[in-house]
Amino acid sequence: MNPFKIDYFKFVLAKMREKDLGEFVEFTGHISPPEIALAASDVLIKLGRENTPWGRDLIEAMTAGLPIVTLGDDQSFVANGINGFIDSVYDPEKVADHIIKLRDNAEMRAQMGKANREKAASLFSPEISARAISMLYEELLARSVSGPTTI
Repeated sequence: MNPFKIDYFKFVLAKMREKDLGEFVEFTGHISPPEIALAASDVLIKLGRENTPWGRDLIEAMTAGLPIVTLGDDQSFVANGINGFIDSVYDPEKVADHIIKLRDNAEMRAQMGKANREKAASLFSPEISARAISMLYEELLARSVSGPTTI
């Protein structure tokens, strides 16, 4: 393993101990299928190097009804304080505070989880996806009947 990753991992473990989070966090590595890990989880934490608060992992967590802690500016998926916590810049103290709030407040976790299930159903249901694809096809067919367009 890369020495930098080992040092960073030790740093993360030390912070977890300092904040008394050790019994609440488990580093499992890759798990397939992801539903197994999600079913055993209380929250999804996605702290990427880029501020991209979207992706399959967030969609899967939303569908599973998990609160989300992530980074970014776009609140299309995660609305701060509604279905998770989103910060525009990485601040380890704020992230730890979010995790502690979720750890200590089962009602908040349940409310955010419910909000995520509802949001996932409204954004990703098969009916909504089928309707969007159908509308796209209709639009493309209408364009092809009326002739080519130039931009």
